[in-house]
Amino acid sequence: MGSLFTANFDSNGLCIPHCQSPDGVETYESENIKLWFDGFLTFRHEYQTDAEYAWHQYQKLGAPGITELEGFFRLLISDSDNNSSYFFQDALSSRPTFVYQDGRRAMLSSELSAIRERVAQPMDFDLLGAYQYTRVAHGIKGRLLAKQIRRVRPFAYYSLNDDGVTEHLLPATKKTKVKSLEAAADEIDDIVVRIIEGILSHPRLANLPIELPLTGGRDSRHILSVLLKKGIKPTLRHLRFRNHDYFPVSRIAEHFDLDLETIELDELDWRKVTEKWIKEGAWYHFHQVYLNGTSDVTRQDWVGFDGYLLERFLGFCEKIPRQEDRNYSPVAQRLLFPRAELERQTLDEMKDDVSRVKGPQQFVKGMANAWNRGSHYTGAAFPSFSPHFFAPGAHIACYRYFADTEIELALANSARIPMFLRRYPEMSKMPTDTGKDLYGNKSDVPSDPSAVRQWVAGIFSKNKDPAGASEHAWIRTAPELRRMITTSVQDSALVRDSHFVGWKVRSFLKTHMVGGFCAFSLMTWMTMEVNYRLYCLMHSADEVFDWISSG
Repeated sequence: MGSLFTANFDSNGLCIPHCQSPDGVETYESENIKLWFDGFLTFRHEYQTDAEYAWHQYQKLGAPGITELEGFFRLLISDSDNNSSYFFQDALSSRPTFVYQDGRRAMLSSELSAIRERVAQPMDFDLLGAYQYTRVAHGIKGRLLAKQIRRVRPFAYYSLNDDGVTEHLLPATKKTKVKSLEAAADEIDDIVVRIIEGILSHPRLANLPIELPLTGGRDSRHILSVLLKKGIKPTLRHLRFRNHDYFPVSRIAEHFDLDLETIELDELDWRKVTEKWIKEGAWYHFHQVYLNGTSDVTRQDWVGFDGYLLERFLGFCEKIPRQEDRNYSPVAQRLLFPRAELERQTLDEMKDDVSRVKGPQQFVKGMANAWNRGSHYTGAAFPSFSPHFFAPGAHIACYRYFADTEIELALANSARIPMFLRRYPEMSKMPTDTGKDLYGNKSDVPSDPSAVRQWVAGIFSKNKDPAGASEHAWIRTAPELRRMITTSVQDSALVRDSHFVGWKVRSFLKTHMVGGFCAFSLMTWMTMEVNYRLYCLMHSADEVFDWISSG
């Protein structure tokens, strides 16, 4: 579990900051001001602690000086003279934090479960928040399913005083610099190397063993390439649910003589990992619940890396994105929501933020898409488990590269692939999940058939699951998981309280169970239903788990 930052306001409007952490939060005090620092800066400095450096940076440059710091952190400053506190975090908010505000009562905490326990009264359901949650690539106001709670936003800091919680946005605009293809390729790798070196050289992290969840894709193997070049051999972890992911991972482990710990999907205790998710506040997407079972996240004596977000900022995109890209739950959106109106409201909310970056394309791909993808879909779960888990792609240096580079070059394969071939030729020969290596040569790694071919083949065969090899079809292979998802659909409080129409919800459950491609929508629905019961109905975590596991 990560560190807990909480700032409450009592009936007199007084700010009462509170911090606790299982492995300690750095503090720095000067006269009537105290600073709590949770995290790690990724560069070395002359001060004894990161907290002391952050203090002097704040004194010299103010709020922008904190948000521009390179690292993964959050910090709270309490000023007793002004009866105020100030909350800061790294620019892309790699450690999720949440704000609760209802009238004069306000709270800021790194854990939703802590807010829920202190509020102890039902909150209002936010239909626009639910729509943006299923949208994933839209919305950067930090909306969740309860109107009173929002996630702390990127490139922002918060003041907490008698007036409650006030959000202060900082400019995120950079000036585009024209780069050559070769220069861009070198810079991509230099950034990742610098971030990883900064983490591993930190006094509190040096000499700890390293773990790396490895998939069949390219982002995590970029991190692995950097580590191997530095003579570091991490322990690899992999959840096996698709062969075309597992085979490349096993070949890499064998070729480089690395320990590989593989967890079979059917070995997971779904009741246990789901109970843990609910008790933590269920803030991240249920799709990431399996991460609870893939690593001993209670340990503090290791350093972990995750490749998420690297492709958002450092290439591997086939085309410049549209605003509707990265739409993970289209079935849920079309069936459940008044889509046109909610889309209009979402776009209206985005206008101010689009002006903070370089236009809608850069905003969607480089800010809203990446931030929401990290928040709701992937990557954000690991840092919540352990303060020693890092996603280099969430580092401000990656965003700076994206913002400083013309978008066609920043997002394209044309820069990153040549970098791989030139700097990591041995890794470039390893197969990927596409069935080819980075040189374009075919490998003997089996690749899954396309969705269309699966569907056609399944219709004309005795196989009742024509989508059996699709990305999220594995939920049909885990009976306990299937029962929980079915319960969330068939015994829905959201439907019972008239927020959604029951037959529409049930329709994509039936479609998925006979081979349709609605798995992510179902996991989205279960996430929404659990959140509704926890925050809008204020059921206890035990009550919600007993309900979801009773099917």
